[in-house]
Amino acid sequence: MRYKRFKRIAQKAEFIDEFIDHYRRIRRRISFPHKAAETVIKLLFPRSKHLGRGAYKSVYYVYSQERDLVLKLSPTKNLKRDFKVYEKVPETIRNRYIAKMYWHTRYCLLQKLGKRPRKLSEKDPRLIDLKYRLKPYGLTDIRPDNVCLFKGNLKVVDANLSRRK
Repeated sequence: MRYKRFKRIAQKAEFIDEFIDHYRRIRRRISFPHKAAETVIKLLFPRSKHLGRGAYKSVYYVYSQERDLVLKLSPTKNLKRDFKVYEKVPETIRNRYIAKMYWHTRYCLLQKLGKRPRKLSEKDPRLIDLKYRLKPYGLTDIRPDNVCLFKGNLKVVDANLSRRK
């Protein structure tokens, strides 16, 4: 696969994909091997940090001289859903409200990293405004845990599409 940006990280991500496929085949495992993937990430990205883990995704800080990046590891279905959310918003305003996603492989997604806002509540006017602006595109689950600060602006890091059509 060809990637325009961060080619070395992309090569390592493809290696992680192959490792996960091989690991699941050898161990006859159905579920996603988060712990095994973490050991490989520590070897491939020595300066990486484990930032957290949700229900389906593990998130790692990946060092880059250009900018702060996050590598998300998850089963394919969840990453495709995240990328679909990103592409659902028109290109003209996409990077204004959603953290930039560069590319995804089978199990990895590379995204820009922002700072966690302090004392952000559900009633914060900035968060309410962000929800209002993204509602026409069917985005839901915009809450303080799924939002980061980028140069003083709030952007969504993880959102879902509504099931209604």
